[in-house]
Amino acid sequence: MKILKVYPPNYPEIVKAFPYIKGRHGMVFAWHSVLYNPSGCTLPPDVIAHEEVHCSRQYRDVTLWWDMYLVNPAFRLQEEVLAYRAQITFVKEHYRAKNGKAIIDRCVDSLAGKMYGSLVTKDEARCLLLS
Repeated sequence: MKILKVYPPNYPEIVKAFPYIKGRHGMVFAWHSVLYNPSGCTLPPDVIAHEEVHCSRQYRDVTLWWDMYLVNPAFRLQEEVLAYRAQITFVKEHYRAKNGKAIIDRCVDSLAGKMYGSLVTKDEARCLLLS
């Protein structure tokens, strides 16, 4: 997987759908087999595991995937649940319990947060990711 320190080709559309993320440090965007990491931050292996799920699911038509992701909250939730579950599995298999718990808590917070449009509550996110 290639990692580029630039914005993805559809960044204007992403920001239009999610103004909250504009200019935020640490944002990563999957585009087929490329991770766009405009802030150039170090990507931990668990985050790469998350993004690999998005990349694998975009293989047929990355543009269509992104179009659906930006306008369809149910699709977006489904895709993020799959990616966060893979990230959590990676964390459980490779990280120490204390560090892993903090990362899992951040995954739950992120899924329930503004970044994805506040699609679910924290309790719902925890249930979706850990059940």
